[in-house]
Amino acid sequence: MNTSFTTRPSWAPTAVLPIADIKPLTVCESSHPNLNEQQLAALTPLAGHTLINSGAGTGKSTVLVARMQTILWKCPKAKILMLTFSRKAALELKARIGFTPNCQVSTFHSIAYHLLMANGFSQYRVDTNEASRDQLISRLIGKEDTTIEQVVRSLNRLSDIDATTEKIKAKYFNALIKSRLLTFDTMQPFALKLLLKEENVLHQLQDTWDFILVDEYQDTDEVQQRFIELMSAKSNNVCVVADIRQAIYSFRGAEPAIVSTFATTAKVHELTVNYRSTPPIIGLANKIMPNEPPLIAASSDMSSYPQYLTAIDEADEASHIIQQIRKLHRDGIKYRDMAVLYRSSSLSEAILPQLLEAKVPFVCKSHVSLKFSRQPYLGIIKLINYALLPIENNFKAIMPFLYLGKYLLKDIKALAKKESLDYLAAAQKLPLPYFHLDYLASMSQALDSISPSTATSSAINTLLKAGYGKYIGEVLVPVIRAWSEELTEYGNLTTFMTKLYALQEQVKQIQANATQHHNDCVQLMTIHASKGLEFNTVFLIGCYDGALPSTRDGVDQEEERRLLYVAVTRAKKNLYISYPTNSNNSTDENKASRFLQEAFSVAN
Repeated sequence: MNTSFTTRPSWAPTAVLPIADIKPLTVCESSHPNLNEQQLAALTPLAGHTLINSGAGTGKSTVLVARMQTILWKCPKAKILMLTFSRKAALELKARIGFTPNCQVSTFHSIAYHLLMANGFSQYRVDTNEASRDQLISRLIGKEDTTIEQVVRSLNRLSDIDATTEKIKAKYFNALIKSRLLTFDTMQPFALKLLLKEENVLHQLQDTWDFILVDEYQDTDEVQQRFIELMSAKSNNVCVVADIRQAIYSFRGAEPAIVSTFATTAKVHELTVNYRSTPPIIGLANKIMPNEPPLIAASSDMSSYPQYLTAIDEADEASHIIQQIRKLHRDGIKYRDMAVLYRSSSLSEAILPQLLEAKVPFVCKSHVSLKFSRQPYLGIIKLINYALLPIENNFKAIMPFLYLGKYLLKDIKALAKKESLDYLAAAQKLPLPYFHLDYLASMSQALDSISPSTATSSAINTLLKAGYGKYIGEVLVPVIRAWSEELTEYGNLTTFMTKLYALQEQVKQIQANATQHHNDCVQLMTIHASKGLEFNTVFLIGCYDGALPSTRDGVDQEEERRLLYVAVTRAKKNLYISYPTNSNNSTDENKASRFLQEAFSVAN
């Protein structure tokens, strides 16, 4: 076992350390003097379909901008659309190209939104709350054989959807239209339906752009693919940049196979010279993805190799990481140039309190692992809060779960004061339908039975039976039951709520840290959130089988492999990979990620 970071992992003591081939930096004499031979070749042909396979750190944005400039140089009147997947990426592209009248940079969502607003949807309200989306879908599912996740994944798909899920999807779309509501997930499918239905709108859109350039094409879903096909049907000039090794968004509906389909009609270019990382880091990335073209290092910096740690447990892992962060900071590396990455937010729980205690400034770029801060967990917490402390604010917080409108609060307070009742007892004095009163009586009895000494799992199951299970819907009840089993370690509610308040206080301190230290903070984020970013130093934690790759049912193992590749290629100079031998979510000893073990078994 490696009890400290070392370049040679204990699980591969004799393996040859991976190193990428090195290609000295060379540029071509041309109108684009900063491009290498591969990048320059990727600027042609301008017409037709072009696919640029661009590995991590190979300068895809540089090539995309150069291609746009080349189009305007050769076709000054051409109108260009550059499409990205996030507002951040769009802003970065806009900053790089400056003011270019004939070029529009946009996201898919923005194009869809403005198309809808201009064609009959201007009176629709936009709701981006995922909890309300899930509640509506749950009600529509009822007893049908599908899940919220399956329905959400189907929203931006056009094929391979089972009949039941397709039926609920249609009901969901109809419910939104009836309520004059748009959600983040439905803007693009609604816009596509509009284009397929209204030929004049489609023709107007097709006349708007002569060339379409698409970034991160491996993240495209079927709706977006069809959108691009329709928009470009007249000009047929589409250039896409993709890296199949970074296809990690299947949970959003992305279909990596779309890249292969596009390639059948496209001129294909390969960008393989990496300008970001050192040869040892690139070498490891290549071994993780042995079936893809290997990247070549532009740098000859061999001053550091990836280092590995097999920790005793999660606390020990966190301790070693913090020691290394502090050492690197003393050596002159700024906190903001360091990142801690993980497969899921739960893996960061051990490091948060230790970072706070060590007074290392940090900020969480992805969601802090407080799942009970959102539905369906949040309702349980609010109900427990009221049971333990039945004050006005706590009662107001549970009124939605009791189907009581806020307009009734005034009458409830008056009754409570007049008859010396608690708020829930007063609510039962209102002239409500008998079935509503029965529901209130059931919830009241359950809440009265809960005290600080009640077992946490028992309190949760009592509330489910009393009516909260009916409120959240049959599909979500097993989710809450599974959660209650996870909480058995906390014993009674006093222990659990103390832990909860401590975690909430941690979140406040994290936010205060970020404010106090401005931008000089260690970045904590999921691997998914890190895509597109780069750091001098990366710590990849929880890199063991069961976590990375996740072994949950339905998880695509090849996508998990690509996740590891993305994490490794975020590092420019220093890469630290660790995992705990013992962890809270496993009774067996953890083993190093199978992808790492395979990487060290692949011959150089």
